[in-house]
Amino acid sequence: MQKKLLVAAVLATLSGAAFSQAANVTLYGRLNVGIDSWSATGATDSTQNFDRRTRIFDSGSRVGLRGTEDLGNGLRAFYQIETGVNVDNGAATGQSGGANASSGTWASRASFVGVGGSWGDVRFGRQDIYWTGGTVDQVGANYLHMGSNILSGFNGTTGIVLTPAARNSNVLSYNSPNWNGLTASVYYNPASEASGVNSVGAATAGGTQSKVWGITARYNNGPFAVNFDWADNAYSSSNSNVNGAINDPKRSSWKLAGAWKYGNGQISAGYVDTKHQQQTGTIIAQSNALAALGGVSVTATTAAIGAATGALAAGSTGLAAWNQGDTLRQKSWMLGWEHTFGKTMVIAQYGRGGQVTGSTNAIGTSNTGHRQYTLGVRHNLSKRTAVYAAYAALINESASNSDISGGGMSSAGAGGLALTSVGADPKSLGMGIWHQF
Repeated sequence: MQKKLLVAAVLATLSGAAFSQAANVTLYGRLNVGIDSWSATGATDSTQNFDRRTRIFDSGSRVGLRGTEDLGNGLRAFYQIETGVNVDNGAATGQSGGANASSGTWASRASFVGVGGSWGDVRFGRQDIYWTGGTVDQVGANYLHMGSNILSGFNGTTGIVLTPAARNSNVLSYNSPNWNGLTASVYYNPASEASGVNSVGAATAGGTQSKVWGITARYNNGPFAVNFDWADNAYSSSNSNVNGAINDPKRSSWKLAGAWKYGNGQISAGYVDTKHQQQTGTIIAQSNALAALGGVSVTATTAAIGAATGALAAGSTGLAAWNQGDTLRQKSWMLGWEHTFGKTMVIAQYGRGGQVTGSTNAIGTSNTGHRQYTLGVRHNLSKRTAVYAAYAALINESASNSDISGGGMSSAGAGGLALTSVGADPKSLGMGIWHQF
């Protein structure tokens, strides 16, 4: 009620008719700010380590407006405008100083307008196609400053096998009503707004054939919760390959997760299977060892890497390569436990990203897996305010550059660890204050 009164006061200067329509606006938000000690050391090339540093961080703070209008005959209109804010620095940058895509502009987070009824609803706007883990896994999203990113499918924009979607702009969705705890959504993103003259998706990323599809299903009833997500991304302009070139690759992924709720606790598990097809482009190798072989770099061309391959053994430390047209695949899984003792919640997670497979190159993709750990304690001071302490670590093998970088939380870059930092292990030990209004 207080939030609605505040919004009403702010809007009091509007005309009578406009004020009447705006009176049901709800102002809401969250502030999650703290301090941590972060590092990413152990890189295969020690010159690419990120030494330990102390940070004042912001993790997913946001402010939003939402509201509804009764249209009669069982119909309603509704909207949400949610904007990320970096309370730590007041800018649009994350911990690395690079852009934080979840903040900086109006509607940078999930924002949409729609019409609904007993049949469900239809929405247009910026929406979460393949993002977060629902009630099965909300550690990083809603409890602490970091957590396993297995179920979000987000290993950074510079990983090897990249997620097909996350929170996407320009999305149309249908969202079902709740059938005894079961809900489902279908998403479509044409991803072709920036198409140029005679720009066809088969030849140019972001062309007229670009599209992203997604399906989610959620079941939450009694002691059980089950999530299923699927997404497919074809020719989107965001589909650059791992060396940064726009290569029109196709990506697809599905994930299945479930949780059993007992008393004051929950045990959860999830599995993710992701594929990334290289439609065109070069062989890509991840090792500074190549630089010593005639100056071949980590983004070398097919010819240059081909000439150097004879001097490198398959499975060499910090090295991975694949050929044009290969469909790379990575399977991952996670386990989670949370239990509340009075006002205090204890959290533990373990996740594992498997070896990348599908390379037809002689060098191959050995040593491309990673492990994830999260331990945390959260104490609720009230219904809206909590304090927490947490340790999160991602342990990369020598040819992996996965990172926990959602929301600009990595100090290695806006998208996380780059190829030159394969083998580095991002770690954070921190504490923070979480307040919701």
